[in-house]
Formats: sequence, C-alpha cells, structure tokens
Amino acid sequence: MDTLQRQYRVNIAGPTTFTVLLNSIQMGFNTLAIQKRSSDVWNVLLKQNLLGLKLFFPQLRSV
Repeated sequence: MDTLQRQYRVNIAGPTTFTVLLNSIQMGFNTLAIQKRSSDVWNVLLKQNLLGLKLFFPQLRSV
C-alpha cells in the first residue's frame, strides 16, 4: 500500500475516511467563498466611505 501511495500519489480511504476528506474539501471551498464575500463587503464599504471607516481604522487611510 505504501508503494501505491508513493508511486501514484493516491490515498487509500475507507468510507469513514473518505467522508472526512470530502467534508474537509467542502469546508475549504466554503472558507474561500466567505473570504471573497468579506472582501467584496470591505470594497463596497471603502468605496462608500460608510460611517467614516477611515477614521476608525487608520491603516485604511492609505487605501
């Protein structure tokens, strides 16, 4: 089994392990989607200068 994993770069998984791997991949994609949405929200807020965000977050002044 070690030879299969090294030579062909595959993971041998039973039903439980396979389910865990799929859940892990799904969580990764969900995290990427959340990061993109939060980035979009920040961009909208910065464009609108909503509530004077640059006053609350000095590091955003250079943006």
